[in-house]
Amino acid sequence: MKKCKLISTILLLLIFSTACGSGNSQQESMSATSANQDEFLQSMATGISARLADDTDTSNMTDEQEAEYLSKLVDCELSEISKYKNATFTDETLNDLAHEYINACNSQKIATKYYKNAQLYNALWENSSHIRAAIISYLYQNYELPITSEQAAEYNTTGSVSYTVDSDTANFFNALNDDGDVQLSQGDLSIVGVDKERKVFDEVYFNFSYVVRNNSTATLNSISVYCSILDKNENVIGTTSANVYATILPNKDVSCDGSIMLSDYPSAAYIRIDNLAYDGNNNSIVHELAVDSTEITEHIIAIN
Repeated sequence: MKKCKLISTILLLLIFSTACGSGNSQQESMSATSANQDEFLQSMATGISARLADDTDTSNMTDEQEAEYLSKLVDCELSEISKYKNATFTDETLNDLAHEYINACNSQKIATKYYKNAQLYNALWENSSHIRAAIISYLYQNYELPITSEQAAEYNTTGSVSYTVDSDTANFFNALNDDGDVQLSQGDLSIVGVDKERKVFDEVYFNFSYVVRNNSTATLNSISVYCSILDKNENVIGTTSANVYATILPNKDVSCDGSIMLSDYPSAAYIRIDNLAYDGNNNSIVHELAVDSTEITEHIIAIN
């Protein structure tokens, strides 16, 4: 009889223990996957504020020092928002944009690891910058992201922003309106100079720049010089681009920078301009612009 009572007691303890464990597991799962919308927006705002507060001058930094500095800037945000990477928000729009924002910050963190390759770095860093700016602007306008108007102005998009919930979050970026977009004509942008250098890191890179003058009355947000890579017989063996992402005022010159890894193009002999592209409304809608043939001929770059 005592043996039976002992077994019964053990079974009761096991059942009670299992029930408690199941409850704790469910509670932990909920805390790991659900989050408060306002808490996320506050965390995001805290990270943005910390990032904007650091205005260290990078002009005298080496490339390595600047990459390390930019990585720390990204950490200002990731330290606040990374905890939400597995979170689910009730509002589907916010849920989509919160995760796209975290991904954009992570992409910028990755970009700083590849500072030696200008083309790869620019692609990762600048594309993520556009995504961050669009999401910050949208959440400030529609979800009361708690940042100041001055901070919001740092990321403001001139065109209005619309969003339709869709399983493919990329539709958000295709829904940016084109209100008041700048339209330039041939000659509004001109190539007025070139620069080049050969750098050896783990690989051999050929870095090049085109100095572009904004002859228009419009303020631009980016300029790209699309190019072909030619062999010694002027056959096209690849394409590349030189870019600048900044506020480009009327009648000002800017340097558009590009880079190629020579091991990818062992027969490369020249870089030739094909055309230009620009964003005049800070809304990621890029327009192509033809280049005068004399500028193309004058500014062909010899790789040596």
